[in-house]
Amino acid sequence: MDTGTASSKAGRTPAKTGGPWLMYALCCAVPPTLLNGLVVGYGSLWFLIGGSTPDAGDYALSTGGYAAAALVLALAVPALLAHGGSGWLIAIATVCAPLLTVLALTSAVSWFRTPTPHAYWTFWDGVGAVLWGPWTWLLLAVGVRQIWVRWKFA
Repeated sequence: MDTGTASSKAGRTPAKTGGPWLMYALCCAVPPTLLNGLVVGYGSLWFLIGGSTPDAGDYALSTGGYAAAALVLALAVPALLAHGGSGWLIAIATVCAPLLTVLALTSAVSWFRTPTPHAYWTFWDGVGAVLWGPWTWLLLAVGVRQIWVRWKFA
């Protein structure tokens, strides 16, 4: 027998889960993710890890950092919307995800235009540098779950 839960009714959104601690954790995870993406993306070009001028590896690292942060922030938006995140934080994530995507594309263009036969750093080094923070995994997990539930895959 149907108990009338919010997720069992057709056309209704699923009930919020996780309580206020999850909302606070999500809100605390967005700023460090944004900052980490900017540090990895821009820092790899600013500090010139591989030498005196940026080479293809530096641009690959930058592209991976920007792209990973953009993906995590894009997934943070539905997670924040579903769990009652503050409006200003949703706006920051909504604006910064496309901006980081543009920065990733700009770095990718420079990456492919820079001739370096043996680059030390790769795209995946940049992705890993952003995803090393446990807060990014929270945003990824809750964002993917929210998309999964919202599109009625589950």
